[in-house]
Amino acid sequence: MNAFRSNKNEQGAYFYQYLDPVKSANKAWNDVHLGYTGYYGVINELPLWTVEAGANIAHRKQTGYSYPYFRRQDTRTMEAYTGLTRNLLFRKGVLSLKAGFAYKKGKGDAFEDGTLAKPSDKQNGFPTIDVLMYREYKYLTDPQYSLQLGLKYAFVLPGTKMKTYTAFDFTHRHTNDGNAYLIGRNYSTGRLTIGCTF
Repeated sequence: MNAFRSNKNEQGAYFYQYLDPVKSANKAWNDVHLGYTGYYGVINELPLWTVEAGANIAHRKQTGYSYPYFRRQDTRTMEAYTGLTRNLLFRKGVLSLKAGFAYKKGKGDAFEDGTLAKPSDKQNGFPTIDVLMYREYKYLTDPQYSLQLGLKYAFVLPGTKMKTYTAFDFTHRHTNDGNAYLIGRNYSTGRLTIGCTF
């Protein structure tokens, strides 16, 4: 996007000053995952127990522009997790029971406002809703615990050779910070999946 500024010279004539191309947005997300997965009691390439542990580290920096104004959000988060899966072998399928726990916290800036050049007296900046910026920042960075539970049954669809499964996953997340920007301290999600494996 090209930006320009209308100027008036000493004789009262107007002219336009064209500026360098201006970005409308810029986003950089960096994610690092460190983890361990152990398979125990393997029978016919299927483990009876699976143990997982690790950490997810994220750096998120994004900027919105409305020349000459900009608004930037910069957050860093780290989540440590552990999980355990138990596979129960049946004659016609496998039932998997899963439980996990995670702890997440972060830091950074909810937002930072600035200008790329001195605004004219006719420029007022772009409209903002600060409460939503604070809410997203708190959602990402507040110390929070999560509990994950999962149930999955895998089987061969009768009359075919198609490997089919049905699964239900539930996650509950809780924060101890009851600030005005978050809507409640608890957040739960559930997901039902029916699919096949090729």
